[in-house]
Amino acid sequence: MSDESLITKNIRESKNTNTFKGSMYINKGDFVFLNTVPNRLYIEGGYVDIDFEHSKGTYNYYIHDNQGSVRAVVDENGILVQATDYSAYGVPSSGFGSTTSDKHLHLSLEWQPMKGIYGYYNNARFRDAILAGTLYQQDPLAEKYYPFTPYHYGKDNPSKNVDILGDSVAILNFQQKKNQHIGLLVQNKDMKWEYYSVNGTNMYIPGVIFGNDYGKFSGGNKYNNIGELKFQSVQTFFDSDYNKNNYNHDEAFVIPTTLNQDRIISKTFKSEANSTYNLFMNNCATAVANSLNKAGIKTYMGNDNKIYIFKVNSYIPSRLYKDIIKHNNGQRYTK
Repeated sequence: MSDESLITKNIRESKNTNTFKGSMYINKGDFVFLNTVPNRLYIEGGYVDIDFEHSKGTYNYYIHDNQGSVRAVVDENGILVQATDYSAYGVPSSGFGSTTSDKHLHLSLEWQPMKGIYGYYNNARFRDAILAGTLYQQDPLAEKYYPFTPYHYGKDNPSKNVDILGDSVAILNFQQKKNQHIGLLVQNKDMKWEYYSVNGTNMYIPGVIFGNDYGKFSGGNKYNNIGELKFQSVQTFFDSDYNKNNYNHDEAFVIPTTLNQDRIISKTFKSEANSTYNLFMNNCATAVANSLNKAGIKTYMGNDNKIYIFKVNSYIPSRLYKDIIKHNNGQRYTK
């Protein structure tokens, strides 16, 4: 089945395509409707403009800057569709405003113009881009930033700091065929992201258990990382030479934590990193799981709606990563 016919099939199977009478543009999940007709479908990394009458779709792709903001959109032929500049707090200042423009802009969040109020929803908080990024609700992590008002954005330095959700921990995932690794980025009180990784044999390689093969150097550094490397954002870490020259993590799951949880995770991980490496009992996955568990974050195998006598964490990085996503609210990022 072609991409175009698959898109049309998904649209036709939508149960509520007839509930938007009298509306111009309506968002429903990943679809945008124009006068009850599907007009756009959002996909990872961009969107598809839909010609519903002819069952066709045109793919468009985002180009991001170092903060994760959408600076340009190109179509499937590489032709520039949209280009956008921003004020420091995210007001789009050029190349935006037509009915065909995409509203995912600053930090890839959706631009929300509402009766004279303009800004973005940063998770459950609305950020007014006109009023110097003022947030309309208090920062749930305000305890970390006593010198600042609980309504500030990015420590009042939006060019340097990014605060998409007010999150503090990013679980880093790497999986390329059989090679896997998992690590952490923990946001400190200065809003820098500290990198934590138990490297050991550097990657979990299924099937290689006994002998010296699993002890060979492959992937990350020969020493463990315990917060000595700091980055401005998750995206900055993705783009760093350090990441590219080592595991090359290309995905992260970011979840909110308190300042106390950050301290517990950091302290526990350093203790785990000082233990002797063992493929099953003390590897990159067990260090991440134990550190998060100590801070009260769920990582175990299984479902929340079942009762378990014993809750067990997976020692396989890719499985642990999926379990963390299953049990926690957060946001996924890709490189």
